[in-house]
Amino acid sequence: MADITYENKDKNVHDGIHNKWRDIDANEVKTKVNTKEDRSDKGAADGYCPLNGDGQIPQEFLVLGSPFVGFYVADSGLFPTSGGNGPSGVVMKGNVFDIVLTDPTNPVTMGGQQVNHGGTIRALADNPLQDATKWKISNA
Repeated sequence: MADITYENKDKNVHDGIHNKWRDIDANEVKTKVNTKEDRSDKGAADGYCPLNGDGQIPQEFLVLGSPFVGFYVADSGLFPTSGGNGPSGVVMKGNVFDIVLTDPTNPVTMGGQQVNHGGTIRALADNPLQDATKWKISNA
C-alpha cells in the first residue's frame, strides 16, 4: 500500500489537476513494475532461486555439505590441508575458507594466483592438497 502522510491523507485535497492519493498509488505501482524480477533470471547465474510447490528452494539450488569451515591464515602461500569438514578434518569439495593475512596490505600467491586478505578459497574436489586446479580463489 502507498504511504499516506499527514499532509496527503485528505483525499479531497486537489492541486487543481491531480488527486494526491491516486498519484502516490500510481507511483508505487510504477516502482513495483520497474523492480520486478524476470522469470528468465530464475535459476540462472546471478539470478535467483525458484521455489518448489511447497514454497521451498529445490535441493539442486542448495549447496549442501559444503559449508564455510573457517578462517585460514595464508601467509605461507599454501592451500589448507586440514580444517575441513571431512573425516579427521580432511578438506572436502565445497569447503570454503576466508583468507586472513598477517599483513592485510601484502597479498600472497597461492597456486600462481594472488590472494588478498578477506578473499575466499573453495575446494573444488575432496582432499585437494596443493593442486591449484582443485581450488577456486575469490578475492575481496
